[in-house]
Amino acid sequence: MPRALTAAFVVMGLIGVAGAPQGVAAVRPASASVPPYVRGSDGFWELYSNHRWAASPGTTESSAKTGAPQDVRGGDVQWYVWSQCHKGLQTVTFSRTVTLPGPPAQLVFNVFSRVRSQPADEGSAVLLVNGHRIYQTEVYAFSPSNVSLDSAGQHNAFRYGNNTVEMKVTKKAGVPCTEGSNSEPFGVAWMLQGTSAADLGIAKKSTTFYRKTGSAATLYGSVPVRNFGPDEFLGAQFSVSLDYAHNLHPDLKGQEAVLLRAVSPQAPFGMCNGYTGPNTKGKAPWLLEYGATECPAASPVPPNTTANVGFEIQAAWENGIDPGYRNWGEYEVTLDVRSTGAMYDPNVGNDSITIHVVLCGKNNNNPGCANAT
Repeated sequence: MPRALTAAFVVMGLIGVAGAPQGVAAVRPASASVPPYVRGSDGFWELYSNHRWAASPGTTESSAKTGAPQDVRGGDVQWYVWSQCHKGLQTVTFSRTVTLPGPPAQLVFNVFSRVRSQPADEGSAVLLVNGHRIYQTEVYAFSPSNVSLDSAGQHNAFRYGNNTVEMKVTKKAGVPCTEGSNSEPFGVAWMLQGTSAADLGIAKKSTTFYRKTGSAATLYGSVPVRNFGPDEFLGAQFSVSLDYAHNLHPDLKGQEAVLLRAVSPQAPFGMCNGYTGPNTKGKAPWLLEYGATECPAASPVPPNTTANVGFEIQAAWENGIDPGYRNWGEYEVTLDVRSTGAMYDPNVGNDSITIHVVLCGKNNNNPGCANAT
């Protein structure tokens, strides 16, 4: 095992600020489960008409279950619903409060009724979210059609957390309350589906630091991982990795090694694991030139929150300390955020950064070291 050089050198602001990290993310507890209508692996959610929707006051004491056009495995069950029916003009508002990851990246809606054997115009429906009208359409019997709601205004009507969704349905006068020999009751069914998006990335940019040193260095820093939103990052496991670190100095090729001495993750990150080979795990210190060190997490991360992963890196050589080393060393550290789930990431450009640290020794010849601090 290579020995770490003893001369310490703190790189302030390498990736964050050395010392205790700030701004712990206010995350949902790992044990908390998402609602059944939200898929925890990727934040896809689907809402269907059923008994969980309350009919508007004065129309009926409760919405009526009138059959099941579709069973949704593992989530909502779709029913036709309606209030007490009569042949005149009727308007009923169905409402429901749901907990969602945030504004959808994609939104799909459909609504249809059941009363005739052939498609026919039965009335109209208005979809409202948190008091905002986002769509209005005609209602046809037995004629569902998925409609994409793509405008920013439609998406921004939703918010992170509790949302009130309303369906205001008008049945035309003359539409019968039952149909056919089976006397099937009048009902309306609908579906609302959303796709969540979470931009989980590193809240720093790639850069180069020049620092004075007598020999080698101990590098301290932290990786600020932020969910830039717009939605909560759900369920799917992700990791912050110090993927690669080595000495780029040409005189030391084949001799260098970089040791990850310590990692201090904040919630929602858990225990960090070092990988010294394709199929093996090791204990700290970890040789980063041979593999990655990962800090996985599985609990949800709300939008606009940041968690830090602190770390310490020491330089060493496989043949021991070189007391005559007086020249500059250039260290490269690659960090990235990866997800093993299917959450849509609207900005993959901030998933990885590269940090160069040039250590300016006594006899350095790097022009950038002229103004090193």
